[in-house]
Amino acid sequence: MSTAALIAMAQRGLLLCLVLSLPPLCAAALCGGLADFLLGRLGVAEPAPAALARLLGGFLALLLLSPWLGSELARHAGALWATLPALGR
Repeated sequence: MSTAALIAMAQRGLLLCLVLSLPPLCAAALCGGLADFLLGRLGVAEPAPAALARLLGGFLALLLLSPWLGSELARHAGALWATLPALGR
């Protein structure tokens, strides 16, 4: 396997990490921002509800998207295992 192919595989792995972490992070940020907005409009200065909203939003996104996340990760792992014998040469 050439160096360029190895670099391309590592680059695809890093991009996959970014793509797979983006939906839960966006959901958590959106839920936290909405909770901060509502608490600010109500005049409540407590940080716990916004943190709980972020936690629940991220967890719910992980729960709902876990089949897609798992299939993408398994597909990448399968491609990695397929190219593994070529690395030893």
